[in-house]
Amino acid sequence: MARLTQAHKNGLRQKIRRVLKQEFPKADITIDRPGSKVTGLIVWQGFDGLEQIDRQSHLWKILRSRLSPDEQFKIAAILTMAPVEWPRKTRSKHP
Repeated sequence: MARLTQAHKNGLRQKIRRVLKQEFPKADITIDRPGSKVTGLIVWQGFDGLEQIDRQSHLWKILRSRLSPDEQFKIAAILTMAPVEWPRKTRSKHP
């Protein structure tokens, strides 16, 4: 049973990462699932100059169109940052 749970966790994490990679080309994407909820970070040049609310609206429009309601419910938060807000040296330290 534990293996099934871990496989399910990894499967959702990989699916979210795959969807985001398709929608945010050349972005640095980190998706983690330390517990029952998924967390993440997207650092993408396309976010430069956008307000956080607009970034999140764009992100969630994509997630709602590509994930089931059950999968969406398992996402706690995915941060959206422009490269200028999240320098590369900091990103390399982020898991």
